Amino acid sequence: MPALTIKPQDLSPLGELIFKFIKENDISMREFADMANITRPGLRTMCLKTSNPTRSSIVRLAKAMDKSPLELYQLVCLNRELNPYKPDLIDKAIKGFDSVLRDMWELVQELPEKDRPSDLELVNQALDTLRSCIPRQ
Repeated sequence: MPALTIKPQDLSPLGELIFKFIKENDISMREFADMANITRPGLRTMCLKTSNPTRSSIVRLAKAMDKSPLELYQLVCLNRELNPYKPDLIDKAIKGFDSVLRDMWELVQELPEKDRPSDLELVNQALDTLRSCIPRQ
């Protein structure tokens, strides 16, 4: 199976540091992932501009690299400044669904309990509401 390559322009500041560490220590991504106790796909993702590594992952990376977790966290913060999150259509749809469902739930709390729809009915009504807003092609 061919290795997945990461283009230099897709690397976050953390990813650049990871790749530098790998090169300087003459190890593979697989070996570094094992050292850091992180999955290989997880490590690959953490190297990208679109990543947002968890605190525990940052700590594991720092330990494997003999660096301060704070130093790595600063790189993550720098990446957030350089590459701010831009929600796509799916993100916007999920946010819209959450908003509609929350509003509907608050509304039905005003009803007597016997007249309230079930949670599943509420979810389906929220989905129907969103579907009615999307133009058909």
